[in-house]
Amino acid sequence: MIPKINETYKFFDDGKINLSRVDEIKITDVISFDKIDDETLELWRNETQNHKQLYKEETDFFIKGYITSNKINLIFF
Repeated sequence: MIPKINETYKFFDDGKINLSRVDEIKITDVISFDKIDDETLELWRNETQNHKQLYKEETDFFIKGYITSNKINLIFF
């Protein structure tokens, strides 16, 4: 399933499945891997090196959004 732009979804911080770690993200963009900007690609590469247990080596899409509780933290998956 590919998330829809402007929809809100629940996710778990750091992949830890526990009610105390659940948060919500409002999707702002869905971008195919071959169309991602260099800055986001570099952030993703750094993140995958630091947290290999959370990421696959390849991806089809980047999902961008913000955490609904603060509307400041732009994040991506």
